[in-house]
Amino acid sequence: MKDWEHGMSASAQSMGPLFYGLFALVVIWFVLLASVWLRLISRHGALYDEMGRPHFFTASGARRTLCFLFTRAHRELGDRALTVMADAALLVLVLYVAGFVLLVCIIQMHG
Repeated sequence: MKDWEHGMSASAQSMGPLFYGLFALVVIWFVLLASVWLRLISRHGALYDEMGRPHFFTASGARRTLCFLFTRAHRELGDRALTVMADAALLVLVLYVAGFVLLVCIIQMHG
């Protein structure tokens, strides 16, 4: 046991991998979103403009991007690479939400 782990409860120590996993999912999510947006800009500029040119830290951009992902509008474009990136982003989002719910449950169970 490492020195810094000595005073930690077993439940706190077991949440470490979950925290790291959630952090990794956030990084992957941002990389995938950037890839989707870059693909939209380079290959489907009119749609990107129609979406309001979404970017990371605006509420309207987040809403429009989530609508694009959840409605799977990318499938209508016939762009295989965009579909793979958008589906991967949607999967990462679902995994992140599930992991976050799991984390909240663990914290509530162990106080």
